[in-house]
Amino acid sequence: MDEYTGRFTAVETVEVRARVSGFIDSIHFKEGQVVKQGDLLFVIDPRPYTLPSSRPKRTWNARRQSLKLQSLDVQRATPLVRSQAVTEREFDTRRATERDAAAQVASLEAAWRQAQLNLEWTQVRAPSLVAFPTSAFDAGNLIAGGQTARRC
Repeated sequence: MDEYTGRFTAVETVEVRARVSGFIDSIHFKEGQVVKQGDLLFVIDPRPYTLPSSRPKRTWNARRQSLKLQSLDVQRATPLVRSQAVTEREFDTRRATERDAAAQVASLEAAWRQAQLNLEWTQVRAPSLVAFPTSAFDAGNLIAGGQTARRC
C-alpha cells in the first residue's frame, strides 16, 4: 500500500460577512458541513433591529394621511386662485406644504425600508455552495457589520 502526503485547498474562497452588528444568537451549521446557497448560517440578535423597523412605518402612515390632506387642499385651491378668491401667495404656500409632506413621506419610506433590510440582515445566509471547515465565531460573540465571519 502506498501512502502520499497531500493537502486540500479550495479552488475558490468565499467571505461570509455580517451586514449588521450585534451578538450572535445562534449558529445553524456544524463544522465541516457543506451548506447550500441561501442556507441559514447564523442569526444575529434581531431585537435591536425590531423596534427601529416598526417606528418609521407608523410615522409613515400618519404622514401619508397628512399628504392626502395637503393634496386635497391644493386641488380645492386651484380653481379659487383662478377666480382670485385665494391669493397666489396663499396657493404657493399650499403647494409648498404639499411638496414638503411628499418629501417627508418619501424620507420615512426610505428609513422604513432600510430598517427592514437591517432586520433581514440579522439572518446571515450562505452566498453560494460552501464547505465550512471551522467556525470563526460562537453563539454570544459580538460581530461588527462588515466583519468577515468566515472565509471558506
